[in-house]
Amino acid sequence: MLSTPLYTESREPKDTTAHFVLALGSDCVPNQSRQFGDVWWSTETASYGGELKSVSDLLHSSYSKDQGNRLERQLAGLRSTVDIAFLGIYGIMDSQDGRLVLMDALTPSGRDRDVLYTYVIQKMNIQTSMLDAFLWSIQHPQEGSPVTVVWRPTKTWLLDTIITIYRNSAKDTHRTFRRVLTNGYSGNVSMDMLMAIPGIGEETAKLILTRYPSMVDLINGLSNDAGKGLLQLKGIGKKTIESIISAVRGGSK
Repeated sequence: MLSTPLYTESREPKDTTAHFVLALGSDCVPNQSRQFGDVWWSTETASYGGELKSVSDLLHSSYSKDQGNRLERQLAGLRSTVDIAFLGIYGIMDSQDGRLVLMDALTPSGRDRDVLYTYVIQKMNIQTSMLDAFLWSIQHPQEGSPVTVVWRPTKTWLLDTIITIYRNSAKDTHRTFRRVLTNGYSGNVSMDMLMAIPGIGEETAKLILTRYPSMVDLINGLSNDAGKGLLQLKGIGKKTIESIISAVRGGSK
């Protein structure tokens, strides 16, 4: 893979983690806890992170008295830690008299496997216009980057969609990856990526990895402190840091 593993939050349900592990094998790393996001990964040029919600959890974390605005806080935190944030929603809703109705999807079977059967599980005292306004606001914020909404009728379909996004996000052959592919792999992707950056040799790469164990840690570190952490390492100067930042950002400082 031309990206870091897909990480999953340790509090995610076991069936979610199992689905990713079965599909991705060693490219999925579960039980990695962080403050924001249920799933995340990085490519050479961008970091990705997402919150996963069922339709009922979506409404509960947005409009309930005890957890109102919880989702907004989660998404705000996610946007501050990754380049590309997304909200993954699974389940079905309908509208009756301008108010939301939650639906549950049944597993299609037999000759009708392409048909999605549903039944009403709960009528909500929430206007559809409130949800529409919320989803519009996170996709078209007045400030900052937008949150991409990925909505699928079933959880399995949503998880498969995230796997597709993960795989496709690393398909572009960027400048640094071309250098890695030319030089060959050492068995340590993070080492290869660092050594592909002009001016970084094996010893410097090993030194960087003592502070940032993986490229995703390094990218997060650069986002948080603009390279100040690297300056604390003996033998690493501003030119080396500028070279790393340029490579991580796809050639632009």
